[in-house]
Amino acid sequence: MKQSRPALLPIVTLAVLLAGRAAASTECDDAFVQAQKTFALGIFEDVPEQLAPCRGAGIPRRVAIDVHRLLALTYLYDDRPELARKEVSAILRLDSGFGVTSPVRFKSLVDEVRLEQQVTQVASVSKTSEPLREAPATVVVVTADEIHRRGYIDLEQLLHDLPGFDLSRTNGDIYSFINLRGYRSTQSDRLLLIVDGVEQNELSTNTLYLSRQYALSNIERVEVVYGPASTMYGANAYTGVISIITKQPEVLLGEKNQSAISAQTTVDGHGSGNVDLTLAGRNGAGTIAWSLAGNFQQSQERDLSSFDDWDYTYRNFDYAGAMRLSGTDADEFMAAGACAQPSPYFQCDEAGRTVELTPAGVSLVRGLDRQLIEQNALGFDDRAKNWSVDGKVRISNLTIGVQSWRSEEGTGSTNFAYMNAGNDSWTPRNTAFYLKYSIPLETVKLNLFSRYVQTSFDRESTSYHYFHNYARGFLNLWSLVPPCQTFYDQEPISCAPADTWSRQVLYGALSSQLRSELNLVYEPSSTFNGVAGVELAKSSIQSTFDEISTAPVAHDPAFDARPEQVEHTDIAFYAQSSYRPRPSLRMILAGRL
Repeated sequence: MKQSRPALLPIVTLAVLLAGRAAASTECDDAFVQAQKTFALGIFEDVPEQLAPCRGAGIPRRVAIDVHRLLALTYLYDDRPELARKEVSAILRLDSGFGVTSPVRFKSLVDEVRLEQQVTQVASVSKTSEPLREAPATVVVVTADEIHRRGYIDLEQLLHDLPGFDLSRTNGDIYSFINLRGYRSTQSDRLLLIVDGVEQNELSTNTLYLSRQYALSNIERVEVVYGPASTMYGANAYTGVISIITKQPEVLLGEKNQSAISAQTTVDGHGSGNVDLTLAGRNGAGTIAWSLAGNFQQSQERDLSSFDDWDYTYRNFDYAGAMRLSGTDADEFMAAGACAQPSPYFQCDEAGRTVELTPAGVSLVRGLDRQLIEQNALGFDDRAKNWSVDGKVRISNLTIGVQSWRSEEGTGSTNFAYMNAGNDSWTPRNTAFYLKYSIPLETVKLNLFSRYVQTSFDRESTSYHYFHNYARGFLNLWSLVPPCQTFYDQEPISCAPADTWSRQVLYGALSSQLRSELNLVYEPSSTFNGVAGVELAKSSIQSTFDEISTAPVAHDPAFDARPEQVEHTDIAFYAQSSYRPRPSLRMILAGRL
């Protein structure tokens, strides 16, 4: 018998604990019934004392919500609004989707507290709603009201005002480089941008093409998580996460409206402008609600052609200095007999071992370079066109949505006039379909989130012109004497002098990913909560760009890109739990595999 006691002790202890919880629950049930009767009689001052047995940690979550609701109503009718507000706040912590239709005063209080908590509640750190001060990360929240009051026109402007961000706006193929907390990357590829949980980074390189394509009128709030967030979001969330949460249709509609519209537009005198529009509606029974947001932006960026680096007339380019030969280069030129006959375009100095352009030669090559620009309608033209569409339909706990955007940005500002055309553009696209479904149970909430994402580049408007001209050095003094061959121009299209030409390369790419996530949120009490989930991703990633090259010379095999689709599967498990043994102490444990 003595040997069996240790084995029985845990079982006996568990039985005692369960019996104690059952007794506490029964005692609370009795107290709750009595408190309801007291409330109905209007004896409000006795209700809080009668509900004292329901303040323990072993009370089920559903019962706890009912208790807080009764207390909130009691304080509300007893003209103690601050205590009522505190109880409503406790309800929303237990159930962020809590909603009522009556009494009207109580519904108004719930809506008011929920609106206030949009600033103090975040959902992007742990993938479940939690108080901002208790989130296990540094988080900044910008609400729709702040976006409106500060007059932001696009999301990139908003990030300029946030601490820890270092933005470099180039107006080039990547409109703005975004660096967080001092970590600089060449393509903003260490920062994750998500809209309603859907990743926006380009799939093959994780490049963040953040321009002016998102509709601000549809944004409920922007949550920025500073620092690595890989436990919940994987390795791509290296420096942080920018999470855009769009408005629910009910927020746009209000209490009584069945349809609503929100719009804003900006226009300047240079043909640049932005149109931002959001529509919302619901059926008569309120069981189906939808919203559709769109944004269109176009602009003509600053003309840089007055600066020498972007001057496509090459009026101040130093051809004489750039094309001058000296030393062994000059010896080789003269040894080939290039100086045997006098030329009006260059002069040879055998004693000084130099070969230089004459003023006539400078005029000749400058004219040839200008001719390339004029005949091909090239030159500086840094334009931008961005648009996006975001639509969703909510049917009870099911939300089905679609997101699509396209960003066409000119590359003129990031390339110099002697290298590339100033009117090229870079045009990534992103399209996503997603489905969200949640099942709220007693102490557990089950969430399913599936999305199909496709990233691509529009071939017709994603291109570069690569110059074979004198300013770039692809053509040089050797191009002025037969056979006019240079290292970069083995087959000149004319000779003595060789003519300038340009190769246009069109780029295309298509990658896709199907990602599904299932997680459980467990909140048995106000002292403990946890979330655990599994992610499965099937991806088809294009290994490199496919290219189409056009030029007035023989095809160059170097531009024959043969990309392959890399198929792979990723699976991940993650979990995070929080325990608060005391009001001033909270412990977090999290991990990902």
